[in-house]
Amino acid sequence: MQPSIFKPGQVDLPLTAAEWLKRFRTQNALFLEENEFTASRKYVWSKRESSESGSPIISIIDYGINRVKYAADCVNVVIREVKLQSQNFSKPVIVVVDGGNQFFCETTIKREDKTLLPPDDVSLVHNLKKLFHSDWKNGAVVVSVDERNAYNMQKSSYLPRYLLQKEGFELFDPFVPILVDNYTEKEASSCLDYYIDRMWIQNAKARTESGKKELMYLTGFNPRELQLISNAI
Repeated sequence: MQPSIFKPGQVDLPLTAAEWLKRFRTQNALFLEENEFTASRKYVWSKRESSESGSPIISIIDYGINRVKYAADCVNVVIREVKLQSQNFSKPVIVVVDGGNQFFCETTIKREDKTLLPPDDVSLVHNLKKLFHSDWKNGAVVVSVDERNAYNMQKSSYLPRYLLQKEGFELFDPFVPILVDNYTEKEASSCLDYYIDRMWIQNAKARTESGKKELMYLTGFNPRELQLISNAI
């Protein structure tokens, strides 16, 4: 954690930001190779270092990965350019976030005085939330909520209105709610096969067909419960 270079009052998480840039580069490698995705203006990093207008965005991503000090600001540039240029992309942009309610909960990051930082004082959170706004085109945002990410909240409800709180719910509104049902037997079996392949299930009996069926029925085919019970065996 370090004080933000360009946003007084905010803090940067350079290592986390660099990891985000690596994943973005990997997941969008084909797009970055096949499309002319370049900077719309000049970005100045220091007195001696800058990225000129027209620079490939992939070079800015690599700069943030190699110069971790500026990684959080490179994330901001990538998000800004995606939003600015998305309407010119040949294919729509999809933003997928797992446990999006954590963007609206208290963080576990402490200031020097031991008080917790609000999420918007973390530059990475502040910048990623820009993707949730409806001020850009040719894209969609898919977000899940998860009560396990409700830090410092009483876990009295799993519903989006409670987990997102007022700010998050109003930011996403209007949205299309999608009910995610429990696993089918085929889905549960595939999931358990994956856990077994990864050696996450060590118990020999649980790795048999009868053992798998017992796990399915013990958990009622609920994805979370299946994961939790598999962790213990």
